[in-house]
Formats: sequence, structure tokens, C-alpha cells
Amino acid sequence: MNWRTLLESVPRMAATEAVGYCMSALSQVGVPAMSKTDYFFPMFRSMPTPEAVELAKKILSKIEEAEGKEIEDLDTKMANRYICELGTANDELIERVEGLSRERGAELIRRLHSEQ
Repeated sequence: MNWRTLLESVPRMAATEAVGYCMSALSQVGVPAMSKTDYFFPMFRSMPTPEAVELAKKILSKIEEAEGKEIEDLDTKMANRYICELGTANDELIERVEGLSRERGAELIRRLHSEQ
């Protein structure tokens, strides 16, 4: 599945928020029902945005469709694979933000450590 295409369909913050909700849902695979939490918790100290909720539901639905089972019925290995795929797609979107540079970030961290 090309997650980037779905993530690009909404503003970057909504995409990041949606990925967080999906990761939360997927990380609860294998957890007893009584211990599970609502994965649409206020992640960013605010209520979930409608765009992010809609996208998260769409992503989770695509996973269920691809696997032929509900999220809760996935095994942890499969859930972890999707967590990695979504994280990678989100990272790729973030890296395309104008002015963002891993090299510059690494240099700033080196400078910060050398000044301490």
C-alpha cells in the first residue's frame, strides 16, 4: 500500500496526527480488551481533528481490507509491520518540508553538545 498517497491527501499535521492514532490502534494488537484504550485520545493536548480521525479510520480500514480481518485480529508481527510502514511514510512527508535538513539538524546537535 502506498501510504504516502493517503497521507498527502490532508494537511501535514492532520496526516501526522492520523498516523499517531493508527500506531496507537496497531500497538494495542494482542492487548486484552479490558486494557485497551481509545486510540483517538487527545494526542496533541487537543481533541482529535475531524480530518485526522477520518484519515486514521480510512488507513485502518485499508489495512483490514488488505489482511481480510479486523485490526484486533492481526498478529503483533503484522501490526508492527504496518506501524513501521506508516512511520516511514510519515517520515518521508516530514523530510520534504521546505527548510528541513537531517544534515543541518545533526550539525546543530553536534554544536549544542560541543558547547556544553
